[in-house]
Amino acid sequence: MIKKKFFSDYIMNASEYLEYNNLIRSLHANKLKKENKDNFFLTYFYKLFFILIGTFFTTSTFYFLIDSNGIYNSGLNGFIQSISKLIIGYKKISWDKYYLLYYTMCLITNIIFILFLKLFFNAELNIISTSIFYSLFQIFWTKFFVFFNLKDHIFDKLNPSSWNHITKDKQLSFTLPYYIVISLVSSIIHTFGYSLIFKSKSTPGGLEIFTSYFSSQKDNKISISLFTKIFGFFIIFLVSLINFFFINDNKIMKKSFFEKEIYEIRKNLKEEIRKDWEKEIEEIMNISFNFKDFDCKKKTEKHLKKVEKKISEIFEIDIIELEKILGIEEISKYPQDIILYIENKKNKLKIIKKEIEKNIFYTKERKKYLEKEKKSIEKEISKNNFFRYLSYITNNEKLWATVIYVFFSSFIISQVFPKDKLVLVKIYCSDEEKKDNCLILLDDFDPFYYNEYKIINNKEKKFFIINCYLSKWNYYLNSPALKKIGKNYVSENSK
Repeated sequence: MIKKKFFSDYIMNASEYLEYNNLIRSLHANKLKKENKDNFFLTYFYKLFFILIGTFFTTSTFYFLIDSNGIYNSGLNGFIQSISKLIIGYKKISWDKYYLLYYTMCLITNIIFILFLKLFFNAELNIISTSIFYSLFQIFWTKFFVFFNLKDHIFDKLNPSSWNHITKDKQLSFTLPYYIVISLVSSIIHTFGYSLIFKSKSTPGGLEIFTSYFSSQKDNKISISLFTKIFGFFIIFLVSLINFFFINDNKIMKKSFFEKEIYEIRKNLKEEIRKDWEKEIEEIMNISFNFKDFDCKKKTEKHLKKVEKKISEIFEIDIIELEKILGIEEISKYPQDIILYIENKKNKLKIIKKEIEKNIFYTKERKKYLEKEKKSIEKEISKNNFFRYLSYITNNEKLWATVIYVFFSSFIISQVFPKDKLVLVKIYCSDEEKKDNCLILLDDFDPFYYNEYKIINNKEKKFFIINCYLSKWNYYLNSPALKKIGKNYVSENSK
């Protein structure tokens, strides 16, 4: 009886021993964490360096490939991209302020998300606060690209809008393969930039603040690629609605985009495009509609030269450049096409009917073209909004390219860094200090260790071998620090 009492009083059962072991380990870890606070600023600057490099790739992708081709960014940034364009168009702000407006809105949303995660989830500021610098570095790289005019020197011929002068058609018939290639290349470069930022245990901006936070949690079962898909496709749907109802057939936005294209062609622009250019074009249209003496060839040529000169003066660019923007020819013959380019469908139909009623055509092809356009617009207007929206999304090449961009980006992440794929990591530490640092680093993932002795140069040396099960994604995030501690051996056999 004495032995039994002694055993029950002084010997812990297995569960009590584990609780005691975890308590001692946590106290020891907290002590070491306090000792390592001196390295906080050095670590943070290390993060900022990788954000600077990663942002170069993501900003290059957006500035040169995504935005310049009319493709939308993934996640919340795509929504902000769409809203920024609406503000520029409706507020009649110069397009040279577009990127500053876009990145400022990104910065504000990043600050709001940081405060939300800190207040409600007590997230570590040294990780999520880096999204502020991410937005600031985006502004820096954009200013750098603009200062050296890299878009015009390097990427000017990559956009299909610059190919219109190569063909006689109004528009290239099939540019979807081009947009698909752009979206695939963009997703690779953009994901690489993100991977550099994530690997430094930092976060980029937008909804990726939530992605990087929740995906790095031990008990979270949702993968980062799933976050990307959910956010990405929801935002695409939202952006498509905004484009359909507020941008696609909106005269204000069409005029603003037209002015943007003219602005970009005029290299040394110092003044804004004339505010009354539309009225001047309408006056020229009236002259053209009332000009009936087409039998006199000389008078016709004189009239056309006068119109061409007037149009060139209004936009301060060569009329050939204007024809490239619009994707049409013979603007001096048909100045009304400038108004047709920016008008919504209902007003466009009125102008076409007026030209047909006046019965003034230079060629039979022109008459056929107008009649075909008239039937097409009438058919489109007769549809209800639901079928018009379906027609819009199924025939929008840039929208499909955006879908591919989001899907392929999430696919790359899911294949390289799957959340649900467990790996067994063995870390060989040569001294106790490294062993303690490794246990601190892997504290959330229940590491365990044992000792091993090896004979080196006729001397016995002690090694600490730490084992831990991590997701492939979490190993990717922690691998830079783990490799500094000791040799890493990874086995992809799950538990």
